[in-house]
Amino acid sequence: MDKFFEELENHIDRSIVEIVIIPFFGNDISFLSFDKAKNFIKNTDFARESSSKFRKIEIQIKYSNNDEIKASYSKDKLDEAINFLNTMEIFFKKNQTGSLDEYF
Repeated sequence: MDKFFEELENHIDRSIVEIVIIPFFGNDISFLSFDKAKNFIKNTDFARESSSKFRKIEIQIKYSNNDEIKASYSKDKLDEAINFLNTMEIFFKKNQTGSLDEYF
């Protein structure tokens, strides 16, 4: 029973370790805040960043208890990627006390 409560506490007390944006033509790029991840998506011209054809991005949200949330968006759905990050940010702030930056 102690193991159950320990795992439950780890799940409840988890914090975000990093937000990773993986453009499918280049290197992984990690961020420590939702704003920085969203700004990267908004301000990057994926078509010009690589000689390869940009196809999609993957977003990974990594937690301190080793949980991960992953989402993939095609080049035509980058607005949905921003919406996903906005939703995750609201959810995280709603379920944590203090500011988001306090957890990074």
